[in-house]
Amino acid sequence: MDAAQLREWVAGGQEVGAHTRHHVHLRQLVANKAREEIALCKSDLEDLLGAAVDHFCYPYGEYEAGHAAMVVEAGYLTATTTQRSRCVEADSFTELPRVPVARRTTRFALWLKLATEYEGRRR
Repeated sequence: MDAAQLREWVAGGQEVGAHTRHHVHLRQLVANKAREEIALCKSDLEDLLGAAVDHFCYPYGEYEAGHAAMVVEAGYLTATTTQRSRCVEADSFTELPRVPVARRTTRFALWLKLATEYEGRRR
């Protein structure tokens, strides 16, 4: 999406989340570069959109405890991993799992994923 499309997306009531500035492998960066990728992505998007960017997703699902701390430091409310599961009360807001919903996911499969232990058993 270009900048105009992103603004239109937000104006339509949707949110935009962050994913680092350059879709980097965070584990391959020194701490100050990782911090920069995480924080500047948020500020760049907020400046572009004129709206808060509160949610982050770790590129490639790769992160370490220090990266989760950087997410908090940058001001994000949540961060999503690529761990497949439903959230439980004990989950950290900076290490949330996800329930995949693909184009081929049927209504019944979605119900199974959300209302039963179908996804929770994957932990």
